[in-house]
Amino acid sequence: MRFSIIIPTLNEARDLPACVARIRECIRPGTDYEILVADCGSTDGTVDIARDLNCRVATETTERPCRAAGLNLGAGAARGDVFVFVDADTLLPPEFDRAIIQALENTQVVGGAFHMRFIERGFGVSVIAFVNYVRYHIWKEYYGDQVVFVRADTFRSIGGCPDVEILESAFLCRSLQKAGKLKLLKPTVKTSARRFIEGGVVRVFSKDFRIWILDLLGYDVNRYGREYWAYNARR
Repeated sequence: MRFSIIIPTLNEARDLPACVARIRECIRPGTDYEILVADCGSTDGTVDIARDLNCRVATETTERPCRAAGLNLGAGAARGDVFVFVDADTLLPPEFDRAIIQALENTQVVGGAFHMRFIERGFGVSVIAFVNYVRYHIWKEYYGDQVVFVRADTFRSIGGCPDVEILESAFLCRSLQKAGKLKLLKPTVKTSARRFIEGGVVRVFSKDFRIWILDLLGYDVNRYGREYWAYNARR
């Protein structure tokens, strides 16, 4: 089983080196894998850094950059049997590959994600982490910071990641559940709370919570994605 570890990026020069180093540190010796950076128009040197780190790189310049485009770009260039989608500011747990292999031994399981916690500490981010914990135990619609993994053939059979501008991993999970079961893995990934800290914990969480509720009620939340990605491009 070969792993394609896909990192979708838009201006991630600051965090990409630590993410890649952690992948190489935590994957077991002898595991067949590739690290593929799928970049959607970075202007901060992300692509050069990825190449310096000996990652495979796929690039696409688009007027509408979004993480869904990055997932599909990476998957289109990937050579593995399993796709593991990792945010550039997220750190994988030791032997994450073993946990994924064990989950996929069940042929009914087509993918899944990990438990998550924030790297930074503080009351505000702890509350958000708890709300997320409750959310992903009730709804099997995992978010990108939980490191979603999927069988490559299943990803292709459902037509890839839905073309949405926000909550792309949740929409992907909805599609995957029509093809099989999803597994929540106990190893915990650590992800940055930088978006909450830089934008204000209460302010950003309030926006996120509103989007989540609107999506839960069936409203179109795509317009909020444009604002989110415009912020990412400015960082």
